[in-house]
Amino acid sequence: MKSRRFRFFFVILSLQAMTACNSEEDAVFKKSGNLETKPDASLLEELSPLNPDDDDAEPTVAADVTYRIKVESASETELCNGRVTLQVLSNFKMKFPEAVVNCLSLRINLAGILGAQTDSNSGSASTGKLKHDGEVLSIEKIAGATFSPPRPVLLGPVVQDEEKYKNFAPRKTKHTLSAVAPDGSSVEGEGTFGLQVIKYPTTYKDGDTIFFDKVMHWEMTSQFDTPARYGLTFAKWTWYWNTRPIMIPGLVIEGSIKDFIESSTVETAAALTGDLKFKLEVEKYDIK
Repeated sequence: MKSRRFRFFFVILSLQAMTACNSEEDAVFKKSGNLETKPDASLLEELSPLNPDDDDAEPTVAADVTYRIKVESASETELCNGRVTLQVLSNFKMKFPEAVVNCLSLRINLAGILGAQTDSNSGSASTGKLKHDGEVLSIEKIAGATFSPPRPVLLGPVVQDEEKYKNFAPRKTKHTLSAVAPDGSSVEGEGTFGLQVIKYPTTYKDGDTIFFDKVMHWEMTSQFDTPARYGLTFAKWTWYWNTRPIMIPGLVIEGSIKDFIESSTVETAAALTGDLKFKLEVEKYDIK
């Protein structure tokens, strides 16, 4: 098999499109968020390109996913709310209709918050090398930073053994970080990532329209002595990750997100101090 062309927020959100590219039993999605269950006959055994035999195939849109966005201050004051639709391409790239989303009086660099190194022409996300130890997916380079050893980004993400994650032991790992600042100076730092499963399986329901019943609620924390914009070392990521079918109905990021947000008003700008909370909640999805 040719080299895998993974992309970041990519593997995060675009993995939901994987079921659309396998056999019919893997196509578990229906329009507008209807609940489906995936047959037990087979499982996705690895992350692979949609077109493994044709790296030059022209990508098509595999899915559209609409999320509600909220930004809150450290005191839980809502600063912003809005919606964004992301396109999942058939080569696992994420395409943002625009890299910066206008949300009331704020302009949010969505690609930056979610880990994309954005191509200015296409708005697509790209990443560095990935590795997997059977439980955790890690990455060496992301958001302008290089990690040694590679930093964790996801649990799973394709869960074949539920017991493994029901009994997942909390873990903490140490890493060094290196990056280059806009002025050309070197950025060096060290810190830790912590991983733990809060509950699995659990459910996620939004009104009566979207319901997921194989959700892994887990979190990743980090403590680094460098700005969070280098390598996305936010204080906490809280995930609601449905394992079958793969879908991320909810994601909360807490930390120094203000580096990715611009304000058009003095009042709102004054509130952009300390850590912020960035929330994504799925509203609808459409698998092509």
